[in-house]
Amino acid sequence: MATLKSSWWLIWQTLTFIWAHKKIIIGLGLIYTAAVYFLVGGVSQLDYTTFKDASQKVIGGDLGSATTALSLFGATLSGAFNSQMSQLQQFLSGVLAIFFWLSLVWASRMLTAKKSIKLRDALYNSGGPIVPTLAILGIMGLQLTPAALGFFAYATASNGQWLRGGVEAMMFATAAILLSLLSLYWLTTSFIGLVVVTLPGMYPMRALSTARDLVLNRRWSIVIRLIVMGITLLVIWAVVMIPVFMIDTWLRFSWLPLVPIAMQLIITGFSLMFGSIYIYKLYRQLL
Repeated sequence: MATLKSSWWLIWQTLTFIWAHKKIIIGLGLIYTAAVYFLVGGVSQLDYTTFKDASQKVIGGDLGSATTALSLFGATLSGAFNSQMSQLQQFLSGVLAIFFWLSLVWASRMLTAKKSIKLRDALYNSGGPIVPTLAILGIMGLQLTPAALGFFAYATASNGQWLRGGVEAMMFATAAILLSLLSLYWLTTSFIGLVVVTLPGMYPMRALSTARDLVLNRRWSIVIRLIVMGITLLVIWAVVMIPVFMIDTWLRFSWLPLVPIAMQLIITGFSLMFGSIYIYKLYRQLL
């Protein structure tokens, strides 16, 4: 059984791999970002400017640019100025994410094997496993049921004012956490299965069976690495977006879509690109 490298090693390997093959990997990320922007839509500069002006008026308009940037970054993460997507937009967003996930995993596999490929090869040759991938995503939805039930029960009890004491609140919170851990335990296999199923001739249940063997006795180590991936993305978003908010506040150009462009590139494009390579590198460590 292979020994897993540290999370920091995975992060470093992911970033160096992206840089070493930037023409293909970053190219796929840029195409994905453009496709999402034109087919699904992005944050409107008008909506962002309106929100920024409103936030400054609420606090008196005299807050420093750094404070403004931090508050706007928090609003970005909470979705304060993201419009509700229609069903068509949600469908297109999901299809694009799945297709470019497959493209990035396919490209990573070929490049790791030292094969010479072009950007168009990743786009043309990676879509084959889309049906098995959808099957595993459906299974992942079922695996999320315990966590969803736990949080639903806690929210219902809280809103219904059933939690009149600390003991009741602790019981409901503990139940929600335990159910979430159960979902997380199951999802560990499925995350690796999403990579395994992209192998030629692989079927969903066989992919999950293979992934189950790979993660045996290492589930919580994998969970920690997935959590670190999420924290890393959050830090990267902050490092990039907060200075962008500050620059936008100094420029005061309502016609310049600086924030929407940065958000689309970093939060949409880079996140999928980094996450796909990171999970593929994690999968390689399990072999």
